[in-house]
Amino acid sequence: MDDSQIPPANAAHVTTGQPVLLALYRHWTALCGERRFPRRRDVDPAGMWRLIENVMMIEVAYPAVGSPADSRPVFRYRLIGTGVTFAAGYDLTGSSFDDLPDLEFRAFCQSLFERALALAEPVSAAGERTIDGERWAFDSILLPLSEDDRRIDAFLAALVYPRNWNRGRRPKPPWNWHNA
Repeated sequence: MDDSQIPPANAAHVTTGQPVLLALYRHWTALCGERRFPRRRDVDPAGMWRLIENVMMIEVAYPAVGSPADSRPVFRYRLIGTGVTFAAGYDLTGSSFDDLPDLEFRAFCQSLFERALALAEPVSAAGERTIDGERWAFDSILLPLSEDDRRIDAFLAALVYPRNWNRGRRPKPPWNWHNA
């Protein structure tokens, strides 16, 4: 295992070995500077052009004060890289996790992002999801962004489907099979 596959010591919840995800983590760390979290405006697509096809920007909308106790944050896709949309077969830019067609994957995403909010630090997670009737293994990373360096208001995230986890293939469903 070379250095690019070893997660940094200060990232207890980053367990991925995927080079693309680790490169995005290193980029995020550089954006932090003296801050705990980078701001959304610190993220420049030109600075991560080799990674951008796998990257997503996901905004956090917290429940309003006085909301019912079971209210949950809403996570909305603000940017989705072409590699992510082509693998899924649809583009949910502007939509929330509630619009994900796979209920199992929707629950996974909601739970994972809520966990990342609670931990307030980078998190990686792997799993499986169904795309066009077939199961695909994926790996992901979530990197918090904050305007005030305290409250997380967005995530820089990435999702990959490693070929060595998926019989040497990547998902290629027919485009727009989901008409949400």
